[in-house]
Amino acid sequence: MFDVSQKRLVQSLEEAARVFREVVKPAPPVVVINQMPPSQPSPAWHQDPELSAVGAAVIFFTLVLLVGGCLWLRRYRPASWGRVKAGGWRAIKWLALPLSWLCGRAAAILRHLHQSPEVASTSTDQVSKTEFFI
Repeated sequence: MFDVSQKRLVQSLEEAARVFREVVKPAPPVVVINQMPPSQPSPAWHQDPELSAVGAAVIFFTLVLLVGGCLWLRRYRPASWGRVKAGGWRAIKWLALPLSWLCGRAAAILRHLHQSPEVASTSTDQVSKTEFFI
């Protein structure tokens, strides 16, 4: 009744129908037990730890050079050391108040950045004394 090519065609169609039926079978339902609540959102800003380490190394190296230079001046150039020491104290006294205010502002900004969103939304009516200058 069918020749060889028609039999192969029918067999391939039957094979395709069988594969299609296997693929179309729905997956069994999955029930999740002991589902954990969603994690806390990450902060809005991200700090790269390598950059902090590089910054700390540069500051440490600068301080070592500064202290080494002061010790060298103290030992080999006492007159220059006296002028440097007096000028250093004047600079420290002149910069003390602005640096204190700057550190307070930086602390307020960091506190605000690290505050969770829930706490930030509840404390909108509270204004700290440092935010008055904004």
